[in-house]
Amino acid sequence: MTADMVVVNVGQLLTMSGPSRPRSGREMRDLGIVNHAYVAARDGTIVRVGPMAELHHHVAPGPGALVIDAAGGVVTPGSISPGVTTPPG
Repeated sequence: MTADMVVVNVGQLLTMSGPSRPRSGREMRDLGIVNHAYVAARDGTIVRVGPMAELHHHVAPGPGALVIDAAGGVVTPGSISPGVTTPPG
């Protein structure tokens, strides 16, 4: 699969995978963490996430793809850890 944006070298990726309903009790502790991970997107939609060791088996950045190095930061739904900058544009 090709991607037009790939975030690499994510220290911890919080996927929040699980039930599509509000969580309660012990479910609140399940963050769906993937260590040393990547996130791949195409046309503004996340198409695949996983461990960095599997990136080249599943995803290829397309021509002109934006590749962002998270430098070991934490990536969560809707945000990225402080200190990690992305190129303008």
